[in-house]
Amino acid sequence: MASPPFLPLLLLLLSLLLLSPPQSYSYESDKVNLTLYYETGCPYCRDFIIHPLAEAMGSDLVNIVNLRLVPWGNAYSIGSTIVCQHGEDECLLNRIHACIIAVARQPYMFDIIKCTEEEEEEEEEEQQAANNMSSNPSAVWTYCVDKLQFPKSPIEHCSNSGMGEKLLLKYGYDTTHLKPPLRGVPWVTVNGIPLAQEYKKFVSYVCNAYKGKSLPIACRKSSHDIEKSSNEEQMCYRA
Repeated sequence: MASPPFLPLLLLLLSLLLLSPPQSYSYESDKVNLTLYYETGCPYCRDFIIHPLAEAMGSDLVNIVNLRLVPWGNAYSIGSTIVCQHGEDECLLNRIHACIIAVARQPYMFDIIKCTEEEEEEEEEEQQAANNMSSNPSAVWTYCVDKLQFPKSPIEHCSNSGMGEKLLLKYGYDTTHLKPPLRGVPWVTVNGIPLAQEYKKFVSYVCNAYKGKSLPIACRKSSHDIEKSSNEEQMCYRA
């Protein structure tokens, strides 16, 4: 059977990603680098992606931001084996997220990630109501790509071929070599500067870091209306 026409391009893309140095950017100089280090099983990461980050990316703030997502969080590796804080389902969805990030461009990339987090949240609520804690992360991401009309094959190939695992290990390298070190997730940096427990104020930090001429409306809103969350400390910490 002939290989899919996109396969050579996909493999080249993934190879380039794996060979690129960690924490490198090749973006427009005026834009602000916003990076989210997270794990798919952390409820605080999920809430951050679904609500404040999604609202920001749906505003004109998106025009001044280079968004980078790093799905690793509090995971660790023993040799080539990855151990995730919330179990094997989290490892699987982290790997799927790594593959989505590799093969989908914006706005598809963030839209698919957001959808998977929304569906995971809904599935968990249904499981708790039924007193059934089994989950099906594969059904979650396939539902989302179907809903958003994105092809499943590139993501499946990435996940099943070992490329997804390699991407995850690279994200693990990036995360474990952060200075100062990551203390919990969500861990947000703006131009490489960690916000730590102030991650919910990321819009203010992005707007203050922006040196371009045209300030987005999102930055001119009084008290930055996007930031409606409380100041309560909400992170998943390393065990």
